[in-house]
Amino acid sequence: MALTSSHINLIERGLPYIVTEREWEAHGLDEVSTVLRNLGVIGESYAGGFRIVEPRQFVGYYRNRSCSLAIDPRRVELFEDVRRFVAGFPEKQVTAETSATSDEKLHLIDPAILFCSALESAVQAGLPLLYHRFSIATSHPRGRINFTETFRKFQSRGILHKVACESSARQYDPRLTSVLSTVISLLRRDYSIPSGILGRLEIFACLFEGARIYRIPEAKDAAESLIRNYDGWTEVRRVLLLGQAILTNQEQVWDVQLPIAGGECRFCNMDRLWEIAVLTAFQRTWRGEGRTVEYHPYRNRNFTLFPGGGPEIDPDVVAFEAGKPAMIIDAKYSDTEQPAAGDLYQLLCYVRRLKADIGVLVYLSSQSTWHSMVGRAEGNVAIAAGGASTHKTSQGLLQVSGAVCTDYEAAISKA
Repeated sequence: MALTSSHINLIERGLPYIVTEREWEAHGLDEVSTVLRNLGVIGESYAGGFRIVEPRQFVGYYRNRSCSLAIDPRRVELFEDVRRFVAGFPEKQVTAETSATSDEKLHLIDPAILFCSALESAVQAGLPLLYHRFSIATSHPRGRINFTETFRKFQSRGILHKVACESSARQYDPRLTSVLSTVISLLRRDYSIPSGILGRLEIFACLFEGARIYRIPEAKDAAESLIRNYDGWTEVRRVLLLGQAILTNQEQVWDVQLPIAGGECRFCNMDRLWEIAVLTAFQRTWRGEGRTVEYHPYRNRNFTLFPGGGPEIDPDVVAFEAGKPAMIIDAKYSDTEQPAAGDLYQLLCYVRRLKADIGVLVYLSSQSTWHSMVGRAEGNVAIAAGGASTHKTSQGLLQVSGAVCTDYEAAISKA
């Protein structure tokens, strides 16, 4: 495969990218490859004068001044649906925005539209400017002449045609532009954003060209500080609050982030995103007093399969009732219409060890959403499974989790 530029585009768990060693060196791809290989994002091998880059279960992008590598999702519709499901705006914020802007009620749950509108209003009202002073040596004086420095550096050495001047320049608050640029960088990678919104984001990206792209935690901290600084500046405060909400919710999605000079590095582990989506679905359906849903609650707690030892157990999601494990949920990022035997055995071990009432396997389904009660094991332990459609995944997840909660009530009533 001929490499015609310093950009590589891959597909999640797709075909490897093969390029000659000469082209690899010509385009300076060693840095990006080393970083992403060490992070486990790609695999790389060398054979007979060729470099072979293998995409794994990650979706995202790496970009610096000289080269870039992007990994697109295998199913774009699924990725965007799940990402928005996990990173949706809180109900309180949607309600507040709806009451504030009645003519956009139909679109206010879309963070890109919200942010774009708020940013346009802030730019039109005028973004905060800072002044920084600098010194120059020049034969054409401008600003304030520093006579002391002029004499010391030039006149004392017989240089009479130059003077030292102090001047000042205006620029947008650099922390503000970095926060806004970070939010824009997240939204620009949204495959479902309408072209009109994307075009508006590109204009703003040019306006803040050169601003540093923060890691999401750093951007969140900076946004919180700026909100306090510009408390009386309505337009700026609103765009920062929206940006802060986007950053907070997107942080769950992008779990591999690195600061890159003049660029950005951000990747999503699709296996983990699927676990978070399953967690979100059960959090919305497992409701009631004393009921909670937790993500990997037994990780790093040395909780073993047998009371006296054995391998550590680490179920993806556990639903508790009054502090006791009630449901053990294992998220499987694979497409199937029926549970695999190995998955069932693993889940049954978890359920028995934690003395839960029901175990659940949650898959993807390229067909319609499905759900079934697999059966009951010794001790009246119920085992269920389901698959969320890859076409309307978040809706399917809610259907599966709702059905499982009904299964739980039935299992308890028969106990």
